[in-house]
Amino acid sequence: MTDESADRAAEKAAFFRPENEEEGSREESSSPTGKYRLVVSSYSTGHGTWDYTQGEVYRTGGADPIAVVQRNFGLFPFLFVEAHPNGHDYLVCGEDYQGQTVVELDTGERRDHLPDEAREGVGFCWVDMRFEPSVAMLVVEGCIWACPYELRFFDFADPMSGWPEIEAPMMIDADRRPPKVDAGGTIVCYRSAPDGATGGGEAEAPIAAILTFRRDGLKLVLESEWISEEEQARRTAQEEGRKR
Repeated sequence: MTDESADRAAEKAAFFRPENEEEGSREESSSPTGKYRLVVSSYSTGHGTWDYTQGEVYRTGGADPIAVVQRNFGLFPFLFVEAHPNGHDYLVCGEDYQGQTVVELDTGERRDHLPDEAREGVGFCWVDMRFEPSVAMLVVEGCIWACPYELRFFDFADPMSGWPEIEAPMMIDADRRPPKVDAGGTIVCYRSAPDGATGGGEAEAPIAAILTFRRDGLKLVLESEWISEEEQARRTAQEEGRKR
């Protein structure tokens, strides 16, 4: 740790004092099997600034936390991964809002990652995570600060060695329809028709486009793209509008 990063860590830790905890902010969540519980509390950082949050994860019935994660943002997204194919249990969260923290719950081992892009404030912020056990993959929805939400995919086969991104050949927009992942490594992503693009009588917005990818190591290869006639017409109209 450099002197600069040590100073930042000390400055952040100074906010996590009992007197700064927001009254009534504690929320407790249990893991799907009930083996673990996570207690998240909010801490004030001063007038006109966002809160920080602290997550304490415990074995259910235990008094001492397995890990304490002090996050520099007011929201604390997390995911429990239990019965991982490697036999371990995990908590996925992030001490830094542009980074990730993974705790191996049954051993107490912890790994933090902050990408180089975070130095410039353009790290990818994880907002929602899902684990696909058949392919040991994390499906993550998030964004670069103030940019559109997108989907990214990460190899989660050996979390304590890291979770490298499985790079896509293009930006994949997040959608109300979650992607489908099969055991063979095929990933199907959807793009729903935008609001107002239909008559409004449908219970769910129709599918405007489908992207099908095949995983090849740490890359996604685009195998096919289907675009509805309505979506093709909408894109053509948009392009013509830009040329005017």
